[in-house]
Amino acid sequence: MFRADPDAPISVLYVPLADPAQLADSSNPDRGLFQDFADEFGRDHHGQQFDKSHLASGWAVMAHDAVLTASLAIRKAIDTPQTPPSVHAVAAQLYLLDTTNVIRGASGIFRIDPQTGNRKSTHEPQVVRLGAPPRS
Repeated sequence: MFRADPDAPISVLYVPLADPAQLADSSNPDRGLFQDFADEFGRDHHGQQFDKSHLASGWAVMAHDAVLTASLAIRKAIDTPQTPPSVHAVAAQLYLLDTTNVIRGASGIFRIDPQTGNRKSTHEPQVVRLGAPPRS
């Protein structure tokens, strides 16, 4: 349980990569990608439907984008349809997901930095502050 102590205020700052409120906000240039995902997420597919409340935490968006990124790398690493790609070929493709080879995920358009392997996004997520306000 969090208790605010006026003598020892604490704030927690974090930057959510997949906060639904930020993804759906009009300031997000890629909000259409999130909205398309959210609409499809709640749609009934052959008797199967995801509960839209699962979008609230951002985990569904991050899982979608991770699987999408992996599948793109796997598809690009396939030489022939009869032979599965090697692990090294798939890893090499991940580092080519930069410049024009972007990922159009539910969290927006992003790239993989070939030097660091970090995600590079077209928009900056907003910092969220939890807890006590800063002292003046």
